Amino acid sequence: MNQYSINILWSDEDECFVATILEFPNLSAFGETYEEAISDAQEVLEMALASLESDGIPAPQPNKCPSLFRQYSGQIRLRIPKSLHGKLTENAENEGVSLNTYMVSLLSENNATNTISRKIDSRFDEFVKHQDQHFMTLHREIDKQPNGNFEKHSEYQASRSQGAWSAHRAFSKEKNITPLH
Repeated sequence: MNQYSINILWSDEDECFVATILEFPNLSAFGETYEEAISDAQEVLEMALASLESDGIPAPQPNKCPSLFRQYSGQIRLRIPKSLHGKLTENAENEGVSLNTYMVSLLSENNATNTISRKIDSRFDEFVKHQDQHFMTLHREIDKQPNGNFEKHSEYQASRSQGAWSAHRAFSKEKNITPLH
């Protein structure tokens, strides 16, 4: 039995239950009943896991959700250097908010930035992995050709160069940094 999370929601638009799997955002299943949606989702999940295994791709780890069962007070005690305390207090006063509100704002912004950055990094890694697989396929085709087939080799080099440049530009744009020229 797997430990992946299945969410079931009713869809007025589809007029059925829709099952989604948290760890596999592109998978979904439908059912006229709640039970049918779960059953179909489990079947789709098993097929996806089998496909990943046959392709040699590791499956994502099941999410553990201890926060669903844990209660948080919303309060923490934080020890910081006096100089940082002073700078944060000055910044909060300049913004016209309390130190607590200012620090919550900073923590929230940083948390959101880190979440987005992790998603960008993950998507970039997937893109690079896909490009590497494509390049390896082209390289194998070139190796099969008699006398190295210069045209295929040129296509491979151009594709590799263009792919790397496109990836660099996309990564730079998403990270909000100036790309190399």
